[in-house]
Amino acid sequence: MTLNTIALELVPPNVDGGPEKAAELMQEAVSRSPSNPQLLRLLGLQQAAAGKAAEAVETFKRSLDIQPNQPIAVLLYVQGLLTQ
Repeated sequence: MTLNTIALELVPPNVDGGPEKAAELMQEAVSRSPSNPQLLRLLGLQQAAAGKAAEAVETFKRSLDIQPNQPIAVLLYVQGLLTQ
């Protein structure tokens, strides 16, 4: 089970504050492992789900700065730029 799945199971998106709470949980995981590009990518997804597009784009960029060869992160980063 991934950390993203755990966060979503703890706080389903259809519950008030769900995506925001899930983003908070992912932020806590990132604070424990700030150089983990996968956690950063998952945090970016949660931020985007919470409507925080600008934060998500910055988080995807941080993930790519650490590990540039992530096709999914590149796609999410570009998509975030286009939807801002």
